[in-house]
Amino acid sequence: MKRFADLAFTPSVVAAQQRYGSREIGRRLEQRPPPTALGDRECDFIAQCESFFIATVGAGGWPYVQHRGGAAGFVRCIGDDTVALPDYRGNRQYLSVGNLDHDGRVALIIVDFAEQQRLKLMGRARHVDAADADPDLIARLGPSVGNALVERYLLIRIESFDWNCPQHIPLRISPEAVAARLQPLNRHIDHLESLLREAGVDVPQRPDTPTPRRP
Repeated sequence: MKRFADLAFTPSVVAAQQRYGSREIGRRLEQRPPPTALGDRECDFIAQCESFFIATVGAGGWPYVQHRGGAAGFVRCIGDDTVALPDYRGNRQYLSVGNLDHDGRVALIIVDFAEQQRLKLMGRARHVDAADADPDLIARLGPSVGNALVERYLLIRIESFDWNCPQHIPLRISPEAVAARLQPLNRHIDHLESLLREAGVDVPQRPDTPTPRRP
């Protein structure tokens, strides 16, 4: 693999760093040892994600960014430098697919809003129609989400990655995470209420907790 700076710090980027006084930071990043593989931290983070953004490049030079989502685990490391995921049927414009036929380079950003972490990956992708996919790959990536139709699978060989600083990542927690974090509190409340009842105290019934709605 290469350093992220080796791919991202083009001459115009370096010129901007010099212009705005951050070139020394850029030099330090350029001196980091390159990663040898996707590690446990990266693969665990990727496997837990439920959505990410992927950028491709069209024949006209314009970048195109698209969202991809699924159940946690729909994206997985299948090697020390490769990730794979099912590509579900969407609006059927096939912009990303067509762009990949022209240029396989992609950039991915995966954000964990609850932990305020962000992973950037750059690599080269190819797609395989679902009918031609390796059965072992299909089994490893699991079933479709709901009624989603898997049209193809994306295989992305990662050339570099970098962890972003958490600055400016808004804190967002899913309904499932909220419920999980409330469980210890609810158990404690149940225990205290039982003690009060044993002591003869009339404990009013708690109102039902509304289910958090996704935005």
